[in-house]
Amino acid sequence: MSNSRSFDADQIAVVLKKIEQAYLENIRSIESKYSSDLRMRDEKILSLNQENTALRNALAEVSSLLKLYKQQNGNKLSALKCENERLSFLVSCYENLLNGDKKTMFNGKMKAVTFSYDDCVTQDRRLVKLLNKYGLKCTFNVNSGLFRSASPIVVNGVTVPHVRFAKEEIKPLYEGHEVAVHTLTHPSLKNLSDEDIIREVEEDRIALSEIVGYDVVGMAYPGGTGNMNDHVAELIAKNTGVKYARTTTSTHNFEPQTELFRFDPTIHQHAEMDKMFELAKEFIEMKPDSPKLFYIWGHSYEIDALDDWDRLEEFFALISGHDDIFYGTNREVLL
Repeated sequence: MSNSRSFDADQIAVVLKKIEQAYLENIRSIESKYSSDLRMRDEKILSLNQENTALRNALAEVSSLLKLYKQQNGNKLSALKCENERLSFLVSCYENLLNGDKKTMFNGKMKAVTFSYDDCVTQDRRLVKLLNKYGLKCTFNVNSGLFRSASPIVVNGVTVPHVRFAKEEIKPLYEGHEVAVHTLTHPSLKNLSDEDIIREVEEDRIALSEIVGYDVVGMAYPGGTGNMNDHVAELIAKNTGVKYARTTTSTHNFEPQTELFRFDPTIHQHAEMDKMFELAKEFIEMKPDSPKLFYIWGHSYEIDALDDWDRLEEFFALISGHDDIFYGTNREVLL
């Protein structure tokens, strides 16, 4: 992201002071907002500390640039018009910090791509290899009560294997990606009692956290949008450790969303492959001044059904490797 702004040595001191003030105000705001949720409070403060450090590191680089400019131009330091990428990062990060703990960009970039695949089936092994080959990140949504279960599934008239991994295979397979909740047994949540909804979600989350060795906080609704409703989303938000939950309703756009417990993806990889390529080309060409997110979801067994592995790899090759795009898990781009 390139940016041309007037910036001089005096302004660095002013910005430093404003950063410090904003940082302290945001710490107080987080402590007040999350007073009853200490885990969330600590995570928000950690995130803010990391961002504050990034800001100060960027300032140090800008300060060095200004010193060099002064050496080359005497005392003509009234203003430095800089096309430097780090200065752009500084300005954007600074604006982000002033907005409090609201996420306004992705690691200093205005575009992000993330993937999400459900059910934890054996076709994921091939999928993970492709994702890793192209430096892409994915969130895999797992049913911890269904490990080793196996039954064929029919997709578009084609019968394909649907075999879930064993418990001990989960952590090494999905290393470098994110594991998230898909409930214990993949029920239609809207048809369960409140108690059973909470149990299906939270017990899955706890079991997966123990398996992977970190706090699992993401989720994809089993069966998608049709098997949940606002009441289910509210129950999960208030009674579990989940912090975001994905539906299956395609938006066909890249706009940020504020309702993280009914988060709609951009597109479904299997059902809308042609549209996915079309959107990818649009996304790559974009030069936005506000954050944009391209979110793709699916099931790896669907790729088997249509023998779409070559085409999926073509898509991965197209969307990967762009310097102005951040590639992250769902957690990294949403929280």
